[in-house]
Amino acid sequence: MRTVLLAEDSPSDVKLFQLACADAFGPGSRIQVVSDGREALDYLHQRGEYEGVDLPKLVILDVNMPRIGGLDVLAQMKEDAELKAIPVIVLSSGAAESDIAKAYAIGACCYVRKPLDFSAFEQTCKAIARFWMGTVTLPAET
Repeated sequence: MRTVLLAEDSPSDVKLFQLACADAFGPGSRIQVVSDGREALDYLHQRGEYEGVDLPKLVILDVNMPRIGGLDVLAQMKEDAELKAIPVIVLSSGAAESDIAKAYAIGACCYVRKPLDFSAFEQTCKAIARFWMGTVTLPAET
């Protein structure tokens, strides 16, 4: 099972992502959703209710989340030997140049701005899924 972790605090954006990517990540893939940065770190460190979960093959991370911001989650991931190889896509409606530069400096694979209309959002999600689950080679299960 290939897990994609979506860290997104907006229920409407989560729903849009799930609708847009219902089949795009392919068979044997599932999207796990967390709604804030602390929950994302709990999932990644397999703490609490996430004990024993499989680590995701890909993380899709919003910048502006409650409790712990997305860029702080990214920084903590890239400092952790077990998590730093997991590719992280920053998918955010924010377009601040400082956030974009910081995301890349910390180790994001890419920074994607959320499109405003559903059709463009769907195309973006499908492009992400095609590239990350069909084009690149991700690390094997350990």
